Amino acid sequence: MEVLQAYSSRGRHYETRFDKILETTTNLARPGKPRKPKPKSSAKIVHRLTAADQADITARYQQGWSSRQLAETYSISKTSIVILLREAGIPIRRQGLSNSEAEEITGHYGTGASLAAIGKAYGVSADTVRKLLIKHGTTPRNPWDRP
Repeated sequence: MEVLQAYSSRGRHYETRFDKILETTTNLARPGKPRKPKPKSSAKIVHRLTAADQADITARYQQGWSSRQLAETYSISKTSIVILLREAGIPIRRQGLSNSEAEEITGHYGTGASLAAIGKAYGVSADTVRKLLIKHGTTPRNPWDRP
């Protein structure tokens, strides 16, 4: 630095820049103020629904309403309904098709019905129908191979 000062007109300029860089790096090494944690916004279902709504949801589910119907009625997700029911200690009903429905579906598929058409008729997705057929030993055909 001293050599620059003696032989250059910019020596002082470099010295002040070097001091600024040194000051900045030493300030970074010092511990700063501890940050205060920001309060989290609560997205829990219990904060979005009243106690009466929660009781109504559990009662309706026990009366036979599906979680999908409840989700549409209260404008919340199906997952939120299931979480609420589990927290209330209510066992979740098994979803899916019965064995008699599985036999009917296999028969419909054998006559040439598409996975989408069968799914629509039974209120499930085409993928659910495909999985059921595979589970029961029926190999799904290519879409262009329908009889």
